[in-house]
Amino acid sequence: MESEGNYYDHYKDSFEQQKNYILKRDRYTIALLAMVSILCLRVADVEDVNENIQKVITQYVENIHLNIKYIGVAISYIFLWLIIQYYQICLTIEKTYKYIHSIEEKLSADGKYKIEREGVNYLRSYPWLKSLTHRIYVFVFPVFFISIAFVCAKIECVYLVENGANFPSIISLIAYSINILMSILYLSNRWCHEEAFSRESYPGIKLWKRILFYFGIQKLP
Repeated sequence: MESEGNYYDHYKDSFEQQKNYILKRDRYTIALLAMVSILCLRVADVEDVNENIQKVITQYVENIHLNIKYIGVAISYIFLWLIIQYYQICLTIEKTYKYIHSIEEKLSADGKYKIEREGVNYLRSYPWLKSLTHRIYVFVFPVFFISIAFVCAKIECVYLVENGANFPSIISLIAYSINILMSILYLSNRWCHEEAFSRESYPGIKLWKRILFYFGIQKLP
């Protein structure tokens, strides 16, 4: 009984951690949407937005003037940092949910207790609204972030072609490229079967079969 009590305490602690993770995700979501709004404005009128940002900076730090291109660099890397934090916390939330579900199954295994708050009970008759919200987090947002990063990267490429090598544009382009890569990897983790390429879990499988397993065309053995 003591071990069951300790196990249940661990379950409650895990659930409390999960609530903190969700709160962090919501904060990063708001910050990302704010950053995307700035990027959309920059796409529409780069110079005007950068000048307004410069005015805001000078209100707090006097006698400082930043090159417009370096303001763009700062924005691109803030966007990258938020993307990394957002995807990390989203993956942590999904992994923690699976862990909590496994704890509930073990606590309910002997039939003495019925602990199903986050597992069977939560997933039973899953509301359409929650299902839609889930897809926004795992598909719509990543695709939207890819689109924004792609447009910004294209603008930097055009600038480089028209004006030659430019250090701020190059490092901004790197940031947007990493943004796109991070979003693609997140989509890969959520929608495909990356475990298909684990030689430890699935040894002796040919590469072409692993690709079919990865895309869900065939089921893993």
